[in-house]
Amino acid sequence: MEVDKVKKGLENIIEMSSKMRLVESEKAFKLLLRKYDNHKTIDKQLLNDGEYLLKSEFCDKDISYKESYKIFKRILKGVHKKRIVSGKKIDLLADEKGRLDTLENSLGVLFEELKTEKSKKRFMLLLCLGHLIRYEVFAGSDGFLRRKLIDFINIGMNTEKKERDKMIEDFLSIRGKGKDGKADTTHIRNSIAHGRFEFIGDNVIRFVDVDKCGKQTFEKQLNDGDLVGIFNMFEMKLRFMILYSILIHLNADIDLSKKQQGKKLWMNIAGSEKK
Repeated sequence: MEVDKVKKGLENIIEMSSKMRLVESEKAFKLLLRKYDNHKTIDKQLLNDGEYLLKSEFCDKDISYKESYKIFKRILKGVHKKRIVSGKKIDLLADEKGRLDTLENSLGVLFEELKTEKSKKRFMLLLCLGHLIRYEVFAGSDGFLRRKLIDFINIGMNTEKKERDKMIEDFLSIRGKGKDGKADTTHIRNSIAHGRFEFIGDNVIRFVDVDKCGKQTFEKQLNDGDLVGIFNMFEMKLRFMILYSILIHLNADIDLSKKQQGKKLWMNIAGSEKK
C-alpha cells in the first residue's frame, strides 16, 4: 500500500511540534490533518498560515531562535532557487527525523538519570556528556547537520569557505561566540572533549577553549541552570531545522500531487474527446 505522504508529513509536524512545546502550531496542524482526513485535500492558505504560526511561535521563544531561523531561511532560499533552475529535487532534512529520534532514544537513559540525580556535580557532568554526544552526531566535523548545511550553501549560494563557516557557527550559537568567531556550543563541546573545564563549587563549571596555537579563544562560567538552558535550546534548534524541512517537503508533495491530478484530468478529457 502506497504511503500517504501528505498525511505522514502532517503527522510528523504534529509530533515534533508537541515535543518542542509549540502548542498553537500543534493545534493548527491537527486541524489541518482532520480536514485532510475528511476531504483528502489541503487548503494551501491554511497550510501557509500554519507555516507562519510555526515560525512565529518558534522565533518568539528566544532571540537566538529568531536569528537561527533567518540563517536557515536564507540558506534554503538559495537551495530553492537552484532547484527551480535545475528542475531537480534537492534533499533537505525531512528524512533525518529518524536519525533524531534514534539519538534521542539513545540519550533517553541519560535523561532518566538526570531526573533522579541528587549530586549537582554528577548532574552537570551528565549534561556535559549529553551535549557532547548530541553535538558530535549533529554538528561535529562529520556531523550530518554540518555536512547538510555545507551542501545547501554550496548548492544555492556563491560563498567563500570563511563566509560559509561563519553562517554555520552563527546558526549554532546560543548565547554568543568565542574570540575566534566560533559558537559557544562549539567551544563548550571542545572544552568537554579535551578536558579543559573545572568545577567552581558544586554547581558552576568554568569552560575554556584554545586554538591550535594554544591561545585562549573562549572562557565561560556556567551554573546548572545555564547548562540546562543551553542543552535544551541546542536541541530545539536542531529539531526546528528538521521540522521546517518536513514542512517544505510537504508543500512540495502537495504541489506535485495537484500537478499529477491535473495531468490525469486532462488525459481523461482528451480520451473522452477521442471517443
